[in-house]
Amino acid sequence: MVQYSLEGKIAIITGGSSGIGYGIASALASRGTSVYLLARDLEKLKRAKSNIIEQGGKAEIRQADITETEKIKQIIEDIYKSQGHIDLFINNAGMWKGQTIGANPLELQNMRSLIRDSPTEITEYLINKFKNSEDKIKILTIISQAGLRFMENNLGYGTAKMGLTVNLVHLQGELERNNIQNIELSTLYPATVATQTVLPIIKSGQLQNATTLESVVNTALDIILNRTPTNHAYIGYIPGKGILRRYFELEITKNILPQIGEDHIIDSDFSTQDLIK
Repeated sequence: MVQYSLEGKIAIITGGSSGIGYGIASALASRGTSVYLLARDLEKLKRAKSNIIEQGGKAEIRQADITETEKIKQIIEDIYKSQGHIDLFINNAGMWKGQTIGANPLELQNMRSLIRDSPTEITEYLINKFKNSEDKIKILTIISQAGLRFMENNLGYGTAKMGLTVNLVHLQGELERNNIQNIELSTLYPATVATQTVLPIIKSGQLQNATTLESVVNTALDIILNRTPTNHAYIGYIPGKGILRRYFELEITKNILPQIGEDHIIDSDFSTQDLIK
């Protein structure tokens, strides 16, 4: 696979004012990419932009909530019109709140809208925008280890992350079925990450086994730069092993749930033709 160059590229990062989003944006900017940071908090956006510029990078900001999908779409259109191209889109914005059985249904719905529906809609929009274009775009979605397995107290967040994983599998399948090769979908599944916001919780002992922000940013960069065997990776710390990556291949032609054991034949004499006799 040919290594990807970041020099002169245009990137949009949702949730780009802090945490993983800012980490990725800063790393991209340091390698010659012009970054557009999207987030809700204007003051955080201003600080993030100032930091990147002080480090010699190019950054612009746009204030928006990820659930305001029509506003996000308009921002994309405006950037594309002014720059003439968009090369990278990082779906990163999100939040976590513990929820279990008995949680407020509206709060569960809002969490799922934020975590699953908004990134899916924006990704679909980008696909439809670029599917007949000569432009090439990479769309990297930062999901979570909760998108790969059950985690307690995650009835809203976890189901939304798993749903987002499934949605992207289907979108990848449609890209392949329609032979659309100029759009690349990638996913990153971080475990607990020691961002500035999360670090105090880790120090208090409420969260364990966190990985570093640097490990997540470097994994995202390696995916973007075509340095990984696949476009889908987990990154996390595992006691006794250290920080590690696991790579995944989307098996579009296979079941998402792996089969256990052999097939159990219920009626070996049955034929579908029996239904229409």
